[in-house]
Amino acid sequence: MKAIAIILLLTLTTVVYAQNSDLDMPDSLATVKLEYETLDSIAITMLNNPSRNIHFPNIVSYDSDDGVKLAYYTVDKNKWTAILLPFSRTTNDFSLVNLDKKGQAELIIKGENACYGSGGGTGIKGMLILNIDSIPTQIFKIYYGCWEESFGDRTNNGEGRYIKQYDRGIKITNNSIIIGSLDKRDHPFDDCKLTEIQSGTYFMKSGQIQRKSNVQK
Repeated sequence: MKAIAIILLLTLTTVVYAQNSDLDMPDSLATVKLEYETLDSIAITMLNNPSRNIHFPNIVSYDSDDGVKLAYYTVDKNKWTAILLPFSRTTNDFSLVNLDKKGQAELIIKGENACYGSGGGTGIKGMLILNIDSIPTQIFKIYYGCWEESFGDRTNNGEGRYIKQYDRGIKITNNSIIIGSLDKRDHPFDDCKLTEIQSGTYFMKSGQIQRKSNVQK
């Protein structure tokens, strides 16, 4: 029994470490099978103020005790798959694109991590691409933009208020991801830790996102 308990503890420790290391040092092109839960339609209707997009009634994001989550269904309206998102705010910035023209279209989610105080705050923008053919699988992850905001002098009509922001160019076509250059000199604050992925055109091949020069024709 003691040996079994030790094995279970090591397994749980490995899972937690993998999740945390992925958030701190994301490997944008890693294929990561995500932990998930299955919800029925009643559970979805009982969510408190979820974020929705009228173009995608089968996708919602919502606050939970564990953090911001995303739930979606593909075929069965009574079988929603829910996963934890690496964002601090709910989002309704969803889109679908079938990058490899196989199975379900890939799900693209954009969201934000923001930290604010009484005088202003900062934030970072991120994007995930999920393969939702079966188990939800992260195939792409990038932090591509950031901002710094000051509310200014609130006793003087907000004098001195400003917002500085920087977005790395990313374009999603019907079969590719085009990533622009990254210029750290344009970052609005020192802790703007954007993903240092090489610029260029990326395609999906054999279930993975690869840069064009690495894709075998």
